[in-house]
Amino acid sequence: MRIGVLRAAASGALERALYARPFAPPDPIDPAELDALVLLDRPGHLAAASIARLSARGAPVLGLGDGFAALCALGLLEGAVNPAQLIRSHEYVRVEGQPTPVTAHLAAGSILRATTGPRVYVHDRPDALEARDLVLLRWCDEAGGSAAAEPGGNIAGVCNDDGNVVGLLPRFDRAYDEDAAAAGRRFFDSLRAHLADHR
Repeated sequence: MRIGVLRAAASGALERALYARPFAPPDPIDPAELDALVLLDRPGHLAAASIARLSARGAPVLGLGDGFAALCALGLLEGAVNPAQLIRSHEYVRVEGQPTPVTAHLAAGSILRATTGPRVYVHDRPDALEARDLVLLRWCDEAGGSAAAEPGGNIAGVCNDDGNVVGLLPRFDRAYDEDAAAAGRRFFDSLRAHLADHR
């Protein structure tokens, strides 16, 4: 199982969770070496081209935080991740949408503790995403109810039409809260289980 982690700074907790080989920009990524990639930062030019080839062959690609923004900028995910004017106060997400390599082992409707940050996902037609079952996470309150309205309709995670490219706003790799860290491990465990099932 070969999972690459592309990040600018060390993220030991995530590497331990994934048993991954880390890459640091501007090192090029050889898609032939990887079964999946976790993107935590914006890649350099060479890495961006390799990420596109990796996703084109159907390998799972997960972007968190700035990595999510990078996948949108590369055109691998619809919409954009922009700086938020205010940091949201809600710290929970609800699992929705189609099963993907990183969500297949989480039941739809699950409520998870999540880390927040100064970013918001925006899309011109969020209803079109929902119609195609591409919304994976939505910000909510502790009981699972809708949070206050934000641009993008409280969307906290999306995937592409094939389901192999996923972007999540919560930075589970930076979760200092134990509940949020445990929630993050469920996504990473799902990714590893997917790869084990498809060897």
